[in-house]
Amino acid sequence: MFIGVALELQPSQQMTSESTGLVFICSRNTDYPYAEVVYQFLVSAGLPVFFSRESLPELGISDYRKQIDRALDEAEHMIVVSSSVDNALSPWVEAEWGFFINEKRSGRKTGNLITIAVGGLQPAGLPPSLRYFEVIPYDPAGLDKVLRYVQQNRKQGPGSSKRNADAKSLTGLHEIAVFGESPRICAMAVSGSLVATGGFNGAVRLWDISTRRQLAVLFSNLFRRSNNEGMITALAFSPDAAYLASGHIDGAVHFWSIEDKKETEISLLKHEGAVGGLSFSPDNGTLTTCGKDGFLKIWNLQTLVQKHGRPRIHQKPAPLSGLLYTQKGEKLICSMSDRETGRCQLQVHKAAGSYPVLTTINLPDFHSTLAASQDGSVLAGGSPNGSIVLYDLRQSLEELDAGEKPRSLQVQRQMSGHRKGITSLSFLPNGKALAGTAAEGPPIIWDTHSGKEITRPRHEPEEAYVSVAFSDEGNRLIAALRDGRIRVWEFLTRQQA
Repeated sequence: MFIGVALELQPSQQMTSESTGLVFICSRNTDYPYAEVVYQFLVSAGLPVFFSRESLPELGISDYRKQIDRALDEAEHMIVVSSSVDNALSPWVEAEWGFFINEKRSGRKTGNLITIAVGGLQPAGLPPSLRYFEVIPYDPAGLDKVLRYVQQNRKQGPGSSKRNADAKSLTGLHEIAVFGESPRICAMAVSGSLVATGGFNGAVRLWDISTRRQLAVLFSNLFRRSNNEGMITALAFSPDAAYLASGHIDGAVHFWSIEDKKETEISLLKHEGAVGGLSFSPDNGTLTTCGKDGFLKIWNLQTLVQKHGRPRIHQKPAPLSGLLYTQKGEKLICSMSDRETGRCQLQVHKAAGSYPVLTTINLPDFHSTLAASQDGSVLAGGSPNGSIVLYDLRQSLEELDAGEKPRSLQVQRQMSGHRKGITSLSFLPNGKALAGTAAEGPPIIWDTHSGKEITRPRHEPEEAYVSVAFSDEGNRLIAALRDGRIRVWEFLTRQQA
Protein backbone atom coordinates (compact mmCIF):
# COMPACT_ATOMS: atom_id res chain seq x y z
CA MET A 1 0.00 0.00 0.00
CA PHE A 2 1.27 3.45 -0.88
CA ILE A 3 1.45 6.11 1.72
CA GLY A 4 2.42 9.38 0.23
CA VAL A 5 4.34 12.03 2.03
CA ALA A 6 6.04 13.19 5.10
CA LEU A 7 6.50 13.31 8.79
CA GLU A 8 4.08 15.22 10.98
CA LEU A 9 5.06 18.86 10.98
CA GLN A 10 7.00 20.25 13.87
CA PRO A 11 5.22 22.99 15.86
CA SER A 12 7.08 25.69 13.98
CA GLN A 13 5.95 24.15 10.69
CA GLN A 14 2.27 23.54 11.46
CA MET A 15 0.05 24.27 8.46
CA THR A 16 -2.16 27.31 8.58
CA SER A 17 -4.24 29.01 5.95
CA GLU A 18 -1.56 31.70 5.75
CA SER A 19 1.48 29.40 5.46
CA THR A 20 3.28 29.21 2.11
CA GLY A 21 5.99 27.07 0.60
CA LEU A 22 4.78 23.74 2.00
CA VAL A 23 6.53 20.85 0.23
CA PHE A 24 4.57 17.60 -0.16
CA ILE A 25 6.74 14.50 -0.68
CA CYS A 26 4.93 11.77 -2.60
CA SER A 27 6.43 8.28 -2.55
CA ARG A 28 5.52 4.61 -2.46
CA ASN A 29 6.49 2.85 0.77
CA THR A 30 9.26 0.86 -0.97
CA ASP A 31 10.92 4.19 -1.81
CA TYR A 32 10.62 5.59 1.71
CA PRO A 33 14.39 5.36 2.46
CA TYR A 34 15.09 7.71 -0.46
CA ALA A 35 12.17 9.97 0.40
CA GLU A 36 13.43 10.17 4.00
CA VAL A 37 16.78 11.52 2.78
CA VAL A 38 14.99 14.17 0.70
CA TYR A 39 12.82 15.07 3.67
CA GLN A 40 15.75 15.49 6.07
CA PHE A 41 17.66 17.53 3.50
CA LEU A 42 14.81 19.99 2.99
CA VAL A 43 13.94 20.26 6.70
CA SER A 44 17.57 20.98 7.52
CA ALA A 45 17.33 23.92 5.09
CA GLY A 46 14.42 25.33 7.12
CA LEU A 47 11.60 24.38 4.74
CA PRO A 48 8.16 23.19 5.87
CA VAL A 49 7.78 19.61 4.58
CA PHE A 50 4.96 17.11 4.84
CA PHE A 51 5.96 13.41 4.84
CA SER A 52 3.72 10.77 6.43
CA ARG A 53 6.14 7.98 7.32
CA GLU A 54 6.82 8.91 10.94
CA SER A 55 3.47 10.50 11.72
CA LEU A 56 1.38 7.54 10.58
CA PRO A 57 1.86 5.39 13.71
CA GLU A 58 0.78 8.31 15.90
CA LEU A 59 -2.46 9.03 14.07
CA GLY A 60 -5.78 7.25 13.80
CA ILE A 61 -6.81 6.32 10.29
CA SER A 62 -9.39 9.11 10.09
CA ASP A 63 -6.90 11.70 11.34
CA TYR A 64 -4.30 10.36 8.93
CA ARG A 65 -6.57 10.73 5.94
CA LYS A 66 -7.61 14.21 7.01
CA GLN A 67 -3.99 15.30 7.36
CA ILE A 68 -3.09 13.89 3.94
CA ASP A 69 -6.03 15.71 2.32
CA ARG A 70 -5.19 18.90 4.17
CA ALA A 71 -1.55 18.73 3.14
CA LEU A 72 -2.47 18.11 -0.50
CA ASP A 73 -4.80 21.08 -0.41
CA GLU A 74 -2.26 23.45 1.16
CA ALA A 75 0.95 22.25 -0.50
CA GLU A 76 2.64 24.74 -2.79
CA HIS A 77 5.16 22.24 -4.18
CA MET A 78 5.16 18.47 -4.73
CA ILE A 79 8.17 16.18 -4.96
CA VAL A 80 7.64 12.67 -6.29
CA VAL A 81 10.42 10.29 -5.22
CA SER A 82 10.51 7.07 -7.25
CA SER A 83 12.93 4.31 -8.21
CA SER A 84 10.72 2.70 -10.85
CA VAL A 85 7.87 3.41 -13.24
CA ASP A 86 5.68 0.93 -11.37
CA ASN A 87 6.21 2.83 -8.12
CA ALA A 88 5.35 6.16 -9.77
CA LEU A 89 2.17 4.59 -11.18
CA SER A 90 1.06 2.82 -8.00
CA PRO A 91 -2.56 3.84 -7.37
CA TRP A 92 -2.15 6.16 -4.40
CA VAL A 93 1.03 7.77 -5.68
CA GLU A 94 -0.55 8.49 -9.07
CA ALA A 95 -3.69 9.78 -7.38
CA GLU A 96 -1.65 12.35 -5.43
CA TRP A 97 0.50 13.69 -8.25
CA GLY A 98 -2.50 13.53 -10.59
CA PHE A 99 -4.46 15.70 -8.14
CA PHE A 100 -1.57 18.18 -7.94
CA ILE A 101 -1.32 18.43 -11.75
CA ASN A 102 -5.06 19.05 -12.05
CA GLU A 103 -4.80 21.79 -9.41
CA LYS A 104 -1.99 23.43 -11.41
CA ARG A 105 -3.95 23.25 -14.64
CA SER A 106 -6.95 24.87 -12.99
CA GLY A 107 -4.77 27.69 -11.62
CA ARG A 108 -5.32 26.80 -7.96
CA LYS A 109 -1.67 25.84 -7.50
CA THR A 110 1.35 27.62 -8.93
CA GLY A 111 4.36 25.88 -7.39
CA ASN A 112 6.77 23.29 -8.75
CA LEU A 113 6.18 19.60 -9.44
CA ILE A 114 9.49 17.75 -9.36
CA THR A 115 10.21 14.04 -9.81
CA ILE A 116 13.39 12.72 -8.22
CA ALA A 117 14.50 9.70 -10.25
CA VAL A 118 16.34 7.10 -8.15
CA GLY A 119 18.80 4.57 -9.55
CA GLY A 120 18.36 3.72 -13.20
CA LEU A 121 14.93 5.32 -13.61
CA GLN A 122 14.97 7.27 -16.89
CA PRO A 123 12.72 10.27 -17.58
CA ALA A 124 11.59 8.75 -20.88
CA GLY A 125 9.97 5.88 -18.97
CA LEU A 126 7.82 8.11 -16.81
CA PRO A 127 4.22 9.00 -17.68
CA PRO A 128 4.04 12.05 -19.98
CA SER A 129 2.26 14.12 -17.31
CA LEU A 130 5.22 13.66 -14.95
CA ARG A 131 8.11 14.01 -17.35
CA TYR A 132 6.63 17.24 -18.70
CA PHE A 133 7.75 18.80 -15.41
CA GLU A 134 11.23 18.71 -13.91
CA VAL A 135 12.87 15.28 -13.51
CA ILE A 136 16.02 15.42 -11.37
CA PRO A 137 18.45 12.59 -10.50
CA TYR A 138 18.76 11.37 -6.92
CA ASP A 139 22.25 12.63 -6.05
CA PRO A 140 23.76 15.56 -4.09
CA ALA A 141 23.72 17.88 -7.09
CA GLY A 142 20.11 16.96 -7.77
CA LEU A 143 19.05 17.68 -4.20
CA ASP A 144 20.76 21.07 -4.36
CA LYS A 145 18.80 21.81 -7.54
CA VAL A 146 15.52 20.83 -5.86
CA LEU A 147 16.32 23.14 -2.96
CA ARG A 148 17.00 26.06 -5.29
CA TYR A 149 13.68 25.53 -7.09
CA VAL A 150 11.69 25.50 -3.87
CA GLN A 151 13.59 28.27 -2.09
CA GLN A 152 13.38 30.62 -5.08
CA ASN A 153 9.59 30.56 -5.08
CA ARG A 154 9.42 30.79 -1.28
CA LYS A 155 11.58 33.90 -1.16
CA GLN A 156 9.47 35.55 -3.83
CA GLY A 157 6.32 34.98 -1.81
CA PRO A 158 2.96 33.40 -2.51
CA GLY A 159 1.86 32.91 -6.10
CA SER A 160 5.13 34.06 -7.61
CA SER A 161 6.27 30.98 -9.48
CA LYS A 162 7.14 31.17 -13.16
CA ARG A 163 3.52 30.55 -13.93
CA ASN A 164 2.49 33.70 -12.08
CA ALA A 165 5.50 35.79 -12.97
CA ASP A 166 4.77 39.42 -13.73
CA ALA A 167 4.72 39.87 -17.50
CA LYS A 168 7.07 42.85 -17.08
CA SER A 169 9.79 40.52 -15.76
CA LEU A 170 9.91 38.59 -19.06
CA THR A 171 12.61 39.94 -21.33
CA GLY A 172 13.04 37.33 -24.05
CA LEU A 173 12.71 33.77 -25.26
CA HIS A 174 15.34 31.06 -25.32
CA GLU A 175 14.73 28.37 -27.93
CA ILE A 176 15.09 24.89 -26.44
CA ALA A 177 13.66 22.63 -29.15
CA VAL A 178 12.78 22.41 -32.82
CA PHE A 179 11.34 19.12 -33.99
CA GLY A 180 8.88 17.53 -36.37
CA GLU A 181 8.98 16.71 -40.05
CA SER A 182 5.29 16.08 -40.58
CA PRO A 183 3.31 17.39 -43.55
CA ARG A 184 2.03 20.95 -43.41
CA ILE A 185 0.33 21.82 -40.13
CA CYS A 186 -2.96 23.67 -39.91
CA ALA A 187 -3.99 23.10 -36.25
CA MET A 188 -2.38 22.37 -32.89
CA ALA A 189 -3.43 21.48 -29.33
CA VAL A 190 -1.28 21.23 -26.18
CA SER A 191 -1.87 19.37 -22.90
CA GLY A 192 1.00 18.90 -20.46
CA SER A 193 3.87 17.32 -22.39
CA LEU A 194 1.60 16.23 -25.22
CA VAL A 195 1.28 18.18 -28.46
CA ALA A 196 -1.16 17.21 -31.21
CA THR A 197 -0.78 18.64 -34.70
CA GLY A 198 -3.26 18.31 -37.55
CA GLY A 199 -2.35 18.40 -41.20
CA PHE A 200 -3.92 19.07 -44.55
CA ASN A 201 -4.12 15.31 -45.19
CA GLY A 202 -6.47 14.73 -42.26
CA ALA A 203 -3.93 12.92 -40.05
CA VAL A 204 -3.20 13.84 -36.43
CA ARG A 205 0.34 13.50 -35.13
CA LEU A 206 0.95 13.11 -31.41
CA TRP A 207 4.23 14.39 -29.95
CA ASP A 208 5.98 14.38 -26.57
CA ILE A 209 7.69 17.71 -25.83
CA SER A 210 10.02 16.26 -23.21
CA THR A 211 11.53 13.66 -25.57
CA ARG A 212 10.79 15.56 -28.82
CA ARG A 213 9.57 12.30 -30.32
CA GLN A 214 6.52 11.43 -32.34
CA LEU A 215 4.30 9.07 -30.34
CA ALA A 216 1.71 8.17 -32.96
CA VAL A 217 0.01 9.08 -36.21
CA LEU A 218 -3.76 9.01 -35.80
CA PHE A 219 -5.52 8.46 -39.09
CA SER A 220 -9.22 7.76 -38.94
CA ASN A 221 -10.52 4.45 -40.32
CA LEU A 222 -13.77 6.29 -41.05
CA PHE A 223 -11.81 8.92 -42.90
CA ARG A 224 -9.95 6.31 -44.95
CA ARG A 225 -13.11 4.44 -45.81
CA SER A 226 -14.67 7.61 -47.16
CA ASN A 227 -11.63 8.03 -49.44
CA ASN A 228 -11.69 11.73 -48.66
CA GLU A 229 -8.74 13.84 -47.63
CA GLY A 230 -9.75 17.01 -45.80
CA MET A 231 -7.60 19.25 -43.65
CA ILE A 232 -8.03 19.50 -39.88
CA THR A 233 -9.63 22.74 -38.71
CA ALA A 234 -9.73 22.17 -34.93
CA LEU A 235 -8.09 20.03 -32.23
CA ALA A 236 -8.83 19.72 -28.51
CA PHE A 237 -7.61 17.56 -25.62
CA SER A 238 -9.94 16.58 -22.80
CA PRO A 239 -8.96 18.18 -19.45
CA ASP A 240 -7.51 14.87 -18.20
CA ALA A 241 -5.64 14.35 -21.51
CA ALA A 242 -7.32 10.96 -21.91
CA TYR A 243 -9.05 11.90 -25.18
CA LEU A 244 -8.45 14.02 -28.25
CA ALA A 245 -11.03 15.35 -30.70
CA SER A 246 -10.23 16.46 -34.24
CA GLY A 247 -12.51 18.51 -36.51
CA HIS A 248 -12.18 18.54 -40.30
CA ILE A 249 -13.02 20.85 -43.17
CA ASP A 250 -15.59 18.33 -44.50
CA GLY A 251 -17.53 18.51 -41.22
CA ALA A 252 -16.26 15.24 -39.75
CA VAL A 253 -15.27 15.04 -36.07
CA HIS A 254 -13.13 12.16 -34.83
CA PHE A 255 -12.69 11.14 -31.21
CA TRP A 256 -9.55 9.37 -30.00
CA SER A 257 -8.36 7.52 -26.90
CA ILE A 258 -4.83 8.76 -26.13
CA GLU A 259 -3.88 5.62 -24.23
CA ASP A 260 -5.00 3.18 -26.93
CA LYS A 261 -4.35 5.51 -29.89
CA LYS A 262 -7.69 4.28 -31.21
CA GLU A 263 -10.77 6.03 -32.51
CA THR A 264 -14.35 5.75 -31.30
CA GLU A 265 -16.24 5.14 -34.52
CA ILE A 266 -19.28 7.39 -34.29
CA SER A 267 -20.69 8.91 -37.45
CA LEU A 268 -23.25 11.10 -35.67
CA LEU A 269 -20.65 13.81 -35.12
CA LYS A 270 -20.74 14.93 -38.75
CA HIS A 271 -21.42 18.61 -39.50
CA GLU A 272 -22.63 19.77 -42.89
CA GLY A 273 -19.94 22.44 -43.08
CA ALA A 274 -16.37 22.78 -41.85
CA VAL A 275 -15.90 22.29 -38.10
CA GLY A 276 -15.37 25.70 -36.50
CA GLY A 277 -14.51 24.68 -32.94
CA LEU A 278 -14.20 21.90 -30.37
CA SER A 279 -14.25 22.21 -26.59
CA PHE A 280 -14.38 19.83 -23.64
CA SER A 281 -16.09 21.06 -20.48
CA PRO A 282 -13.77 21.63 -17.48
CA ASP A 283 -15.41 18.78 -15.56
CA ASN A 284 -14.66 16.37 -18.42
CA GLY A 285 -18.37 15.71 -18.79
CA THR A 286 -19.12 16.94 -22.31
CA LEU A 287 -17.60 17.45 -25.74
CA THR A 288 -19.07 20.34 -27.69
CA THR A 289 -18.61 20.84 -31.42
CA CYS A 290 -19.71 23.62 -33.75
CA GLY A 291 -19.61 24.11 -37.48
CA LYS A 292 -20.01 26.50 -40.36
CA ASP A 293 -23.45 24.92 -40.81
CA GLY A 294 -24.58 26.88 -37.73
CA PHE A 295 -25.12 23.78 -35.58
CA LEU A 296 -23.90 23.45 -32.00
CA LYS A 297 -23.70 19.82 -30.80
CA ILE A 298 -23.20 18.93 -27.13
CA TRP A 299 -22.22 15.33 -26.39
CA ASN A 300 -22.21 13.53 -23.06
CA LEU A 301 -18.65 12.22 -22.87
CA GLN A 302 -19.60 8.99 -21.10
CA THR A 303 -22.07 7.97 -23.80
CA LEU A 304 -19.58 9.02 -26.45
CA VAL A 305 -16.95 6.69 -25.00
CA GLN A 306 -19.53 3.91 -24.86
CA LYS A 307 -20.36 4.54 -28.54
CA HIS A 308 -24.03 5.38 -28.14
CA GLY A 309 -26.31 8.32 -27.44
CA ARG A 310 -27.23 11.50 -29.28
CA PRO A 311 -26.15 15.10 -28.72
CA ARG A 312 -28.15 18.14 -27.71
CA ILE A 313 -28.39 20.29 -30.84
CA HIS A 314 -28.80 24.06 -31.21
CA GLN A 315 -29.13 25.73 -34.61
CA LYS A 316 -27.74 29.23 -34.95
CA PRO A 317 -28.56 31.95 -37.49
CA ALA A 318 -24.94 32.25 -38.63
CA PRO A 319 -21.78 30.10 -39.08
CA LEU A 320 -20.08 29.12 -35.81
CA SER A 321 -16.33 29.74 -35.61
CA GLY A 322 -15.33 28.94 -32.02
CA LEU A 323 -16.23 27.67 -28.55
CA LEU A 324 -15.07 28.14 -24.99
CA TYR A 325 -16.28 27.21 -21.53
CA THR A 326 -15.92 29.57 -18.57
CA GLN A 327 -13.47 28.50 -15.87
CA LYS A 328 -15.99 26.69 -13.68
CA GLY A 329 -17.87 25.27 -16.63
CA GLU A 330 -21.08 27.11 -15.77
CA LYS A 331 -21.38 28.86 -19.15
CA LEU A 332 -20.58 27.98 -22.74
CA ILE A 333 -19.71 30.79 -25.15
CA CYS A 334 -19.89 30.27 -28.91
CA SER A 335 -18.86 32.79 -31.54
CA MET A 336 -20.81 33.46 -34.73
CA SER A 337 -18.66 35.05 -37.43
CA ASP A 338 -19.83 35.85 -40.94
CA ARG A 339 -17.09 37.12 -43.28
CA GLU A 340 -19.61 38.22 -45.89
CA THR A 341 -21.47 40.56 -43.55
CA GLY A 342 -18.49 41.29 -41.27
CA ARG A 343 -20.66 40.56 -38.21
CA CYS A 344 -19.28 38.86 -35.12
CA GLN A 345 -21.49 37.86 -32.19
CA LEU A 346 -21.18 35.80 -29.03
CA GLN A 347 -23.98 33.66 -27.67
CA VAL A 348 -23.71 32.68 -24.02
CA HIS A 349 -25.40 29.44 -22.97
CA LYS A 350 -26.09 28.09 -19.51
CA ALA A 351 -23.98 24.90 -19.48
CA ALA A 352 -26.67 22.68 -17.97
CA GLY A 353 -30.01 21.14 -18.83
CA SER A 354 -31.04 22.09 -22.35
CA TYR A 355 -28.22 24.67 -22.60
CA PRO A 356 -30.53 27.70 -22.97
CA VAL A 357 -29.19 30.91 -24.51
CA LEU A 358 -28.70 33.56 -21.81
CA THR A 359 -27.77 36.47 -24.07
CA THR A 360 -26.35 37.47 -27.45
CA ILE A 361 -23.44 39.93 -27.44
CA ASN A 362 -22.43 42.03 -30.45
CA LEU A 363 -18.71 42.65 -31.01
CA PRO A 364 -17.65 45.85 -32.79
CA ASP A 365 -15.13 44.10 -35.05
CA PHE A 366 -14.96 40.90 -37.08
CA HIS A 367 -12.60 38.39 -35.40
CA SER A 368 -11.13 35.34 -37.07
CA THR A 369 -9.99 33.85 -33.75
CA LEU A 370 -10.94 34.31 -30.09
CA ALA A 371 -9.37 33.28 -26.76
CA ALA A 372 -10.28 33.86 -23.11
CA SER A 373 -8.03 34.18 -20.08
CA GLN A 374 -8.12 31.20 -17.75
CA ASP A 375 -10.03 33.10 -15.06
CA GLY A 376 -12.60 34.28 -17.61
CA SER A 377 -11.94 37.97 -17.05
CA VAL A 378 -10.61 38.94 -20.50
CA LEU A 379 -11.57 37.97 -24.04
CA ALA A 380 -9.07 38.50 -26.86
CA GLY A 381 -10.13 38.79 -30.49
CA GLY A 382 -7.76 38.51 -33.43
CA SER A 383 -8.66 40.26 -36.68
CA PRO A 384 -7.81 39.65 -40.36
CA ASN A 385 -5.94 42.99 -40.41
CA GLY A 386 -3.46 41.79 -37.77
CA SER A 387 -4.85 43.73 -34.80
CA ILE A 388 -5.85 42.22 -31.44
CA VAL A 389 -8.61 43.61 -29.23
CA LEU A 390 -8.98 42.85 -25.50
CA TYR A 391 -12.51 42.93 -24.05
CA ASP A 392 -13.76 42.98 -20.46
CA LEU A 393 -15.52 39.62 -20.24
CA ARG A 394 -15.77 39.49 -16.46
CA GLN A 395 -18.13 42.46 -16.24
CA SER A 396 -20.59 40.96 -18.71
CA LEU A 397 -20.56 37.57 -16.97
CA GLU A 398 -21.20 39.27 -13.63
CA GLU A 399 -24.12 41.15 -15.20
CA LEU A 400 -25.52 37.82 -16.40
CA ASP A 401 -25.24 36.38 -12.90
CA ALA A 402 -27.17 39.41 -11.62
CA GLY A 403 -30.05 38.69 -14.02
CA GLU A 404 -29.17 41.27 -16.66
CA LYS A 405 -28.63 40.61 -20.37
CA PRO A 406 -25.52 42.44 -21.58
CA ARG A 407 -25.44 43.14 -25.32
CA SER A 408 -21.87 44.38 -25.69
CA LEU A 409 -18.38 44.03 -24.24
CA GLN A 410 -16.27 46.95 -23.09
CA VAL A 411 -13.03 47.33 -25.06
CA GLN A 412 -9.99 47.43 -22.75
CA ARG A 413 -7.21 47.99 -25.28
CA GLN A 414 -6.04 47.23 -28.81
CA MET A 415 -2.65 45.93 -29.93
CA SER A 416 -1.11 46.24 -33.39
CA GLY A 417 2.15 44.68 -34.54
CA HIS A 418 1.29 41.66 -36.66
CA ARG A 419 1.49 42.26 -40.39
CA LYS A 420 -1.12 39.73 -41.51
CA GLY A 421 -4.32 38.19 -40.16
CA ILE A 422 -4.22 36.62 -36.70
CA THR A 423 -4.20 32.81 -36.79
CA SER A 424 -3.99 31.92 -33.08
CA LEU A 425 -4.10 33.46 -29.58
CA SER A 426 -3.12 32.05 -26.18
CA PHE A 427 -3.13 33.61 -22.70
CA LEU A 428 -0.41 33.06 -20.11
CA PRO A 429 -2.13 30.98 -17.39
CA ASN A 430 -2.24 33.96 -15.02
CA GLY A 431 -3.65 36.20 -17.77
CA LYS A 432 -0.85 38.77 -17.62
CA ALA A 433 0.46 38.10 -21.12
CA LEU A 434 -0.99 37.08 -24.47
CA ALA A 435 0.76 35.30 -27.35
CA GLY A 436 -0.40 35.74 -30.91
CA THR A 437 0.57 34.32 -34.29
CA ALA A 438 -0.27 35.66 -37.72
CA ALA A 439 -0.10 34.45 -41.31
CA GLU A 440 3.30 36.13 -41.57
CA GLY A 441 6.00 36.87 -39.03
CA PRO A 442 6.94 35.42 -35.61
CA PRO A 443 4.78 34.95 -32.51
CA ILE A 444 4.50 38.13 -30.45
CA ILE A 445 4.05 38.22 -26.67
CA TRP A 446 1.95 41.12 -25.37
CA ASP A 447 1.51 42.59 -21.90
CA THR A 448 -2.27 42.47 -21.37
CA HIS A 449 -2.19 45.27 -18.79
CA SER A 450 -0.31 47.86 -20.85
CA GLY A 451 -0.99 46.50 -24.34
CA LYS A 452 2.72 46.77 -25.14
CA GLU A 453 4.86 44.17 -26.84
CA ILE A 454 7.05 42.19 -24.42
CA THR A 455 9.14 40.13 -26.81
CA ARG A 456 9.17 38.11 -30.02
CA PRO A 457 11.52 35.24 -30.98
CA ARG A 458 13.91 35.32 -33.88
CA HIS A 459 12.56 33.92 -37.11
CA GLU A 460 13.34 33.45 -40.78
CA PRO A 461 11.41 35.60 -43.28
CA GLU A 462 9.75 32.61 -44.95
CA GLU A 463 8.45 31.09 -41.68
CA ALA A 464 4.69 31.14 -41.05
CA TYR A 465 3.12 30.13 -37.73
CA VAL A 466 -0.38 28.67 -37.55
CA SER A 467 -0.85 28.09 -33.81
CA VAL A 468 0.63 29.04 -30.45
CA ALA A 469 0.10 27.94 -26.83
CA PHE A 470 1.64 28.50 -23.41
CA SER A 471 2.60 25.47 -21.35
CA ASP A 472 0.54 24.69 -18.25
CA GLU A 473 3.40 26.08 -16.19
CA GLY A 474 3.46 29.28 -18.20
CA ASN A 475 7.25 29.15 -18.56
CA ARG A 476 7.28 27.78 -22.10
CA LEU A 477 5.82 28.82 -25.42
CA ILE A 478 4.97 26.18 -28.04
CA ALA A 479 4.25 27.13 -31.64
CA ALA A 480 3.50 25.18 -34.79
CA LEU A 481 4.89 26.27 -38.14
CA ARG A 482 2.95 25.66 -41.31
CA ASP A 483 5.87 23.63 -42.74
CA GLY A 484 5.37 20.89 -40.13
CA ARG A 485 7.89 21.90 -37.45
CA ILE A 486 7.18 22.62 -33.79
CA ARG A 487 9.19 25.18 -31.84
CA VAL A 488 9.51 25.38 -28.07
CA TRP A 489 10.95 28.33 -26.14
CA GLU A 490 11.58 29.03 -22.46
CA PHE A 491 11.08 32.52 -21.10
CA LEU A 492 14.02 34.53 -19.83
CA THR A 493 13.38 36.73 -16.79
CA ARG A 494 15.26 39.89 -15.95
CA GLN A 495 17.35 37.89 -13.45
CA GLN A 496 18.40 35.48 -16.23
CA ALA A 497 19.01 38.03 -18.96
